[in-house]
Amino acid sequence: MSRILRLPAPDAAVPGRADWDSRAWLNRLQDRIDDSWRPGEWDGRRWLFTGDLANCRTSSSPCRTRVCETIVNTKNIFCSPCAEQLRASHQDPDAFTVTYRPVRQRSFPGMVTVRCSITREGVQCVRPRHCKGMCATHYNAWKYHAAKGTEKAWLRERAQPFTEGIACQVPACPSPFYNSRGLCNYHARQWSKDNRRHPLDVQQWACEQPPLSRHAPVQPPAPARPAAPRDALRPAADRLLDPHRIRN
Repeated sequence: MSRILRLPAPDAAVPGRADWDSRAWLNRLQDRIDDSWRPGEWDGRRWLFTGDLANCRTSSSPCRTRVCETIVNTKNIFCSPCAEQLRASHQDPDAFTVTYRPVRQRSFPGMVTVRCSITREGVQCVRPRHCKGMCATHYNAWKYHAAKGTEKAWLRERAQPFTEGIACQVPACPSPFYNSRGLCNYHARQWSKDNRRHPLDVQQWACEQPPLSRHAPVQPPAPARPAAPRDALRPAADRLLDPHRIRN
C-alpha cells in the first residue's frame, strides 16, 4: 500500500507572473534534488513520490482495523467508516481492530468493480465492465456487429475474453484502462471534466496527470510560490513526509 504525491509539473508557470522563468526554477530544483532520497519511493524521472506506508518516515498509515485497506493521515487511528462502525458496536477498540470485517458499499476510485461478462470455456474477460455488460473493446466490437445484424453470432462464436488488462495511459497509474481512450475510470472522469472546459488531446493530458493510488488519489498541487517546492523536497534524516502538510 502507498500514498502518492505528485509535485507540480516542472514546466508549469505560475498564473499571473509574467516574469516567471519556469525553466530556471526547474534547473534550480534539479540541482538540489538528491536522487538517492527515499529509494524505491521517489521517482526523479516522473517527479513522483510514492510513499511506503511501512517506512517510519511516512506519516500516513493503514486504518487501525486489521483487514481495512483505507489509508489515514495519522498512525493508529480508524478511517471514518470504521470509526462510525466502532461507535455503533460499543466494542472495545482493540477487540474491534481484530474482529471487524468492513463491507464497502462503494469501491475505491480506479478499482475494477465488475468484470466484463464475455466468457468462453469458463474463462471470463478480466477487463472492467464499461457498457451493456462488456469492456470497452468488446462493446465496440459488439456495436460493429450490431450494425450489421451479426452481434448474436459474434457473441456465440467469435467473442474471446481478454486474460490480461491494459494499464491506464497516465504514467505510473496502476489502474486498468476503462474506456476506448485508454484511461482508468478515475482518470476518464477527470479528463471528461477538463475536456468540457478546454478541449484536450487525451494523450497529452494523460502525460501531465498524477497517477492514482489504489487507496487515496491525490490531486496535482497547484503551482506554488518559489519557496514551496524547495521546502517540500528538502531531505532530512528525521523528517516525516506527510502529503497533507505540504501546500497544494
